[in-house]
Amino acid sequence: MSLYIDAINQAVIAKGGKEGQFILRGDDAYENIDEWFLDDESHKPTKDEVKAKYDTLKADWDATEYQRHRSRLYPSLGQLADALYHKEKGDDSKMTEYLANCDAVKALFPSDNSGNGDIFLNPHGAPKFKDGKKPDALKDFEPGNAEGY
Repeated sequence: MSLYIDAINQAVIAKGGKEGQFILRGDDAYENIDEWFLDDESHKPTKDEVKAKYDTLKADWDATEYQRHRSRLYPSLGQLADALYHKEKGDDSKMTEYLANCDAVKALFPSDNSGNGDIFLNPHGAPKFKDGKKPDALKDFEPGNAEGY
């Protein structure tokens, strides 16, 4: 789903309507809303109301880009479970390795969004790196999380 469709839905809901009460054909533009299916005409948002919702959603999306990049690179939950198991048995080495891998991902994509998402060939799923070259910060482990955005 697009941020624009989410913005339209939020604008309709803010006016007391229900989401999904419109048909958008073509590009994400207010003018491309082909039909409205509203219980009350007062639930129809204006172009400016939709734009305001979109701008808020876009700002939130942009501010959390680092989270989407990190989620693709963190070690898997299976690796965490294994590290926890071994830690409970008295061996901290796997947990130390797991945490070091998490720290490497956090360093590559800081929470200030200063990381470089251009290292990826693909925008979603299991990461594929440009030129098949993994960043040096990640050289000691395989990213295990294909559940990312």
